[in-house]
Formats: sequence, structure tokens, C-alpha cells
Amino acid sequence: MSETNPIILYIQILVPCVTFILGTIMTKNRIVYSEKSQLLKDTAMKIDRLQALTTEYWVNDYNYARASILEASIRGAIFDLSILGEALKKNLGKTIYKSDYYPIFLKLITSASGGTFETSDREPCKERAIECIQYCCQMASLLRQQR
Repeated sequence: MSETNPIILYIQILVPCVTFILGTIMTKNRIVYSEKSQLLKDTAMKIDRLQALTTEYWVNDYNYARASILEASIRGAIFDLSILGEALKKNLGKTIYKSDYYPIFLKLITSASGGTFETSDREPCKERAIECIQYCCQMASLLRQQR
């Protein structure tokens, strides 16, 4: 009967354990990356939606039926983006979120829903539409940099 070398026995036990641990870590990292990627993608889509809504609202003449739909949709899109705040803070990092993303978001809210927003005597305001587009583009750019 031959004896098995203890070093070979340890290697036979150690290699599958290390492989399992590394596989688990890599899978977890892929899941976390995938969740972050999906959050950033969803947020970018919501920003694009808000950009389209604000552009349509601010470049067109007031029409009660259409304006009411757009006003509600703009408010909803702003709320939709605002509830992502905590998740974005976690994924972007507090510093980037607080110093870059959030201040632009506040400016966007003011631009999108300020001035003569929700008033029947509202005139088209191309400058406000452009301002909203610029803020949306800045926010989307910050998200792209984090992917």
C-alpha cells in the first residue's frame, strides 16, 4: 500500500475551495455591477423622458388639454427621478451625488417647473426649454462617466 503525500492531499482539497471562493466573489461583483449599470441606465432613461416632456411643454403655446397632461407628466417624471436619490447616492458616491448630480437636478426642477409653469397665460419659452435640455444633458453625462 502506498501512502499519499500530505502536500498533494492539501492541494487536492485547497484548489476546489479557492476556486469556489473566487467564483462566488466574481459572481457577487458581476451582480453588483449589473445592478449599478441597470440603475444608471434606468435613471438615464427617466432623464431623457423628462427632457422630452419639458421641451414639448416649453416650446409650444398653451393648450389646456395638452398642457394639463404635460404638467402632470413633468411633475411625475421629477418625482420619479427624486425617488432614485438614495440609490444614486449609494452608487455614485456621496461626494459626486451631493457636489455634482444633485445641484444640477435642483436647477432642472426649478427650470422645468418654475416661472409660468401651470399658468394659463404661459407663453412658449425656448430659453427655458434649452435650459432644461442642458441640465438633462449634464446629468446624463455624469451618469455615463460612472459606468
